[in-house]
Amino acid sequence: MVLHVARPVRHPKTGIFLFRRRVPDALRQVVGKTEEKITLGTRDPAEAKILHAQIAAQVEARWQQMAQGVQTLTHKQAEAIAGEIYRDMMREHEDDPDRLPFGSLQIDRLRLGKPGIREVIYSGDPAETKALFERMTANRNARFVDDWLSRKGLLLDEDSRKRLLAAVDKAV
Repeated sequence: MVLHVARPVRHPKTGIFLFRRRVPDALRQVVGKTEEKITLGTRDPAEAKILHAQIAAQVEARWQQMAQGVQTLTHKQAEAIAGEIYRDMMREHEDDPDRLPFGSLQIDRLRLGKPGIREVIYSGDPAETKALFERMTANRNARFVDDWLSRKGLLLDEDSRKRLLAAVDKAV
């Protein structure tokens, strides 16, 4: 019997190594594909081995999480995950925090009720202003949350996702 050892595969045209792994039959519906294929971004075999092992561990952890199915978060779990997402978001801009889009900073100031910002968007009608504010700030961090959940393989019910979105908005 021949055992197939997982190892990096070299792309035939570019020579860059890839991680390739067949998705288990039980998870194909959830994962949405039959094979996981990720570029390792290197032509160096030694570096590719290390990267392959790291990605294999991440993919395996994500698949194990997905195998658990849809989950419900407690308030404490949502707050803990929001903290992780917040730290990931801040890590993305830690070298150049002043490169954040000006609009994002203004919306954050608006959410926090900083003076002078609400007056800028005041429409004359308090109800209309409130509705405009809600539209500007609603689900503003949904992309970060969904990306994080996807990377971790965490499947949430709708109430838990809303709870998590609210916790991330508060953390940000």
